[in-house]
Amino acid sequence: MPGAPISYAQVLNTTATVSGSTSDYGTGWVIESYEWSNLDNATWITSILFKIYFTFSLIRPLKTHYKKAVIWVIITAAIVINFAASICGIVFLDCLVFSADSSRCSVQLHVGFTLDGLAFLSGYVLLFYRKYYVVPSKLGRTGLVDLVVMLICMSFSLALNIPCVYGDMSVCFGQDMFQAVAAGLSFLYFDMFYMIQISQYNIDRRRRNEALELSYATGGMAAVYIFGSVSYKTWGGNFYTNMLWNVGWCLWPVFAIKSVMSRKFVKLLLQNTGEKEATKRESLGDFLPQKGPSLIKADSTFSLSTIKSITFAVKGKDPVVSGTGDSLQDLTSPSRPAIRPSSMYQREPRNSKVKKQGSLQQIADPQQSAHAPTSISDRVHPHGTKGQTDFLPFAEVDSQLKGKRDAAKLPTPSMFILAAFTVLSLFTRLYKIGAAKAVVWDEAHFGKFAGYYNTRSWYTDLHPPLGKAMLGGFGNFFGWDGKFDFGSGAEYPPEVPYTAMRACCAILASFTVPLAYLTGVELNLSPDAAVFLGVMALTDIATLVLSRFILLDPLLLFFTSLSIYSLVKFRTFQKTSPLSREWVLWLAATGFSIGACMRDANYPKNRCRKPYIIELESIILLTKQLDSTTPLIQKSYILHWIYRIAFLIILPISIYLIAFQIHFGVLTHSGPGDSKMGSLFQYHLAGSDIQTSPLEVAYGSVVQIRFHGPGGSLLHSHPFNYPNGSQEQQATLYSFRRDENNQFQILKVEPAKTSVREKQIVKNGDLIRLAHKLTGKNMRSNDFPSATSKNFREVSFGGSEDVKDTLDVWRVVIVDDLGGLSRGPLRTLTTRFRLQHVDSGCFLLSNHLVHLDKDWGFGQQEVACSKERITWANSRSTLWNIEEHWNDELPPGKRSDYPWSFFGSFMDDNHDKILGNSMLVPNSLEKNRSPIESEPWEWPTMHASLHIGGSGVNYLVLGHPLVWLGVTVALILYLVTGGVYLFRWYTGTGANDWSESASLDDFWFMFKVGIVGWIINFIPYILMPRVTYIHHYLPAIQFGIILFAFILDHLLDRMIAYSPRQMQKMQLLKRTVFWALIVVDLAMFYYFKDFAFGAERLSDYKSRQWMAAWKI
Repeated sequence: MPGAPISYAQVLNTTATVSGSTSDYGTGWVIESYEWSNLDNATWITSILFKIYFTFSLIRPLKTHYKKAVIWVIITAAIVINFAASICGIVFLDCLVFSADSSRCSVQLHVGFTLDGLAFLSGYVLLFYRKYYVVPSKLGRTGLVDLVVMLICMSFSLALNIPCVYGDMSVCFGQDMFQAVAAGLSFLYFDMFYMIQISQYNIDRRRRNEALELSYATGGMAAVYIFGSVSYKTWGGNFYTNMLWNVGWCLWPVFAIKSVMSRKFVKLLLQNTGEKEATKRESLGDFLPQKGPSLIKADSTFSLSTIKSITFAVKGKDPVVSGTGDSLQDLTSPSRPAIRPSSMYQREPRNSKVKKQGSLQQIADPQQSAHAPTSISDRVHPHGTKGQTDFLPFAEVDSQLKGKRDAAKLPTPSMFILAAFTVLSLFTRLYKIGAAKAVVWDEAHFGKFAGYYNTRSWYTDLHPPLGKAMLGGFGNFFGWDGKFDFGSGAEYPPEVPYTAMRACCAILASFTVPLAYLTGVELNLSPDAAVFLGVMALTDIATLVLSRFILLDPLLLFFTSLSIYSLVKFRTFQKTSPLSREWVLWLAATGFSIGACMRDANYPKNRCRKPYIIELESIILLTKQLDSTTPLIQKSYILHWIYRIAFLIILPISIYLIAFQIHFGVLTHSGPGDSKMGSLFQYHLAGSDIQTSPLEVAYGSVVQIRFHGPGGSLLHSHPFNYPNGSQEQQATLYSFRRDENNQFQILKVEPAKTSVREKQIVKNGDLIRLAHKLTGKNMRSNDFPSATSKNFREVSFGGSEDVKDTLDVWRVVIVDDLGGLSRGPLRTLTTRFRLQHVDSGCFLLSNHLVHLDKDWGFGQQEVACSKERITWANSRSTLWNIEEHWNDELPPGKRSDYPWSFFGSFMDDNHDKILGNSMLVPNSLEKNRSPIESEPWEWPTMHASLHIGGSGVNYLVLGHPLVWLGVTVALILYLVTGGVYLFRWYTGTGANDWSESASLDDFWFMFKVGIVGWIINFIPYILMPRVTYIHHYLPAIQFGIILFAFILDHLLDRMIAYSPRQMQKMQLLKRTVFWALIVVDLAMFYYFKDFAFGAERLSDYKSRQWMAAWKI
């Protein structure tokens, strides 16, 4: 029920009423406003108690014994309120219990929050009754569990708040109140207790860095939550305040679940700071084979699996650790890379007032410190750093999987250069962005599609919906109602925030420049080469132009750049620390960016083809590990497969499906794309014409018959005859639904014996005649071949009610019923059936991939009759269903009779996208080619451009000459260089080509990223039978510029390696080459800048037309 946002003042006025009121379903609660004020107020009062108490405990730790009692009282109150809210959610608004309005019920939502309550209770029991274990002391990094919980929580929150985006505020407010009552306490306040306890613990241990880190985390999340709460209560429920509010409680389950899942625990909860307690397990103590924490006494010896013995001795006030036997040699043994080579460790000085957990600290040893290699484990830190417990995910706990992360010298970018690139990128993308005050080029398409999300009208398009939904969200954020139709070249009215929407796209696209620079750094390019890579990304004219408008290209470029950078980061941690936190994080980021830029799925034009590159590398890497036989490596091998399948296959597919779920959930009203979707989907659109149709079809009913297959169209006929064959009235398929030529009447073969009032229902096996309503002619099949194929019989309309023969008779063959009912009667929308011609035995067939001649068949799809045996391959071509049904003597069907399937609608929409793409075929005559089209071969050679503009401002989508031609040359150079290396390797003359294995690995990796990435983003456009435009080359350019910078850097390094005596001169030459190219690049950009920022007349720049093919 759409309506205005509900203010908090209205909510406060909502009070409990007398039991038995007409609006309370006999419960005593008023639920019309979707808020229970008493319960809500109790929630907020409890939250205030939490904040006051824990703020006080953070500032001034309490030392009295009543501290525990206060904790237990407040936590118990939180549990009671949490479960009360969950129970109220199920009982008071559940459709099954009180038969409330089904449109206001969400059983899944109630069940979800009930599970929230159960999860909270489980965590409560585990955390409080399993030795009071809590989260680790260092929480700055995000592990796998953290990431999964965060994604699940945020996805759930986003899905629940989708109605708020497009104005359905009553539903929006109701869903958010469920979250406020049922989920808020279970996550936010309970976990705040742990965060503050650990912050206090670290402050007591003088771990200022960790304490500062946690303070930022807790303070930042608390600030977001408080600000979201205030804005929500002040301005009412809408998408933005809800999401801001939910960010708070979505961040907190990370810590609660991690505390349950972690293998390492610290006994910290319920610790009285004024009491003397046993020392907690930490540092080397984490390796103790004890079941619980214990005090390590002076002069005690204990054994470890990797250390023969270690003796603790007390010297004065400072206990120290020394090894006996050959324990220290074991520690430094290369065969045990997981344990830090140790000299001596000492505990921190104890505070005389408060007993604290001692941590081990290394004593500088002049004989060992100079040669001690960097440790792999973070549990004990060298060089005088204070020890700390850093609990790892389950795969990281095993040291043999940890790798050499700490020992590796990971490249670090210059923060000054990174900031400069970010600022310059934002400036170039936003400069004069609103100059064109009219609809420019494809803004006519994507702006219109964005508007449909704000009017909630259904539409269909060639691309998956995520990018267009983002554009719609940009417009909605700035108050656009979506009613402007984005006519090509039309002036923008004042109410359309076109500049702000363009700016949102430009800001996202601007991140491609710093990401390019960071990618170069991660690829171990020289600093000059990385800067050159960033400059190329900054100054490309075509990329810059298309980043400044309301298009999908800016979003695609951003996610493609993110996927490249994520892959390169993932590779870095693959080499140094596989299965670590960072490894999992960047693998997940890669999968996320893949899913986000899947624009043209199910068709070769998919413009983010990163999965193929990653899976190629994954298969090669995992194949190399097949000869490993140890159980540990076998376990690691299996984990590699699990993670890759989860993040590179399941996650992208899930994002793609979630985008469609949001798409279906938002576009709930009838719109211009109804006829492209299945009949059941159309029925559930608000305002659809087919919602009044009777359920069961009777003789005498007038129906519209739809082909139940890909791109399903309606059976159609019109008073135009075939030019050959029977020369009778044509039978075709037509996608436009509101046409009376699509209407047919179902007649009995024999005269009806029942009275007019006793309607006889059509059943499986019945013989019928199908009469065209406007012309009165019957559908028939003659012994002539169809207009386009000799394998099929012609279907036409002939005869009349008076002239009948067996050529008009068809048998109804019911296949199944999507509503789960019996196959007996023929039903509207749900029954899938075939029509078999009685005289010949052929089945009515939709030859939907064939279009009749435009001169006599108007380009409509062909209908024929097939005598082929029904197989799995051709079964869908003969399936039909009743889409619309008129019969005044039959009651309309109930909504419950017409189930809707997400996956059915998903497949219909994607089939329509495939057919739509296949219809975009280029004109066979070169002279008739549109001026905006171009051939793929024209892109690498700079023979293509695109002139766009509006309202007196014109732009030219043109590649930067140095960048685009340089990429083409770089492709050739790389292949030639690789060929030389292979030849020298084959002949045995290239033994010294690779002085370092890392160089070979980088060169091979660049083949997979640069060459393969460019190929799979370019070659499909040569092979596909559809029109192509210059902007299709932009993703390939993103891979190409990386290859350009890499091969130039590589060749110059080879020159330096072959000239060791002139190394300084060669290094100076290398820097000179890169900076000369940077200067030339910037000079060319300045020369062509008006093409990117807009010019009144491009003809004024005719002198800058370097090639005749440029459309200036």
